[in-house]
Amino acid sequence: MKKWDGDEDRLSNSKTIYDVSYKNLMWRNFLAGLSRGAGWFIFQILAIVFLGVMLNQLLMPYVRQISLVFTNLSSTLETVRNPAQLGGSILESLLRRGVSVQYD
Repeated sequence: MKKWDGDEDRLSNSKTIYDVSYKNLMWRNFLAGLSRGAGWFIFQILAIVFLGVMLNQLLMPYVRQISLVFTNLSSTLETVRNPAQLGGSILESLLRRGVSVQYD
């Protein structure tokens, strides 16, 4: 059986963990906590960027379609509000834009 001689507690050749100053101990713990926090922050930023890129790739085709629908709707509403801009009646301006009109 190995006899304990106290060498397991040594930080360096001259000091043990019980011999270091509070300043040294606090500084080492501060650096350890700071590096852990900085690593976690960087990981969170990378995860958010990765998820943002993936969601952008998956959802952008649907968002573009919805955007086109709203763009066409707003231009059609503008035409209905001001039919004199294009000349002619409301029905003619809608037909020029390609809006289908059904009569019952």
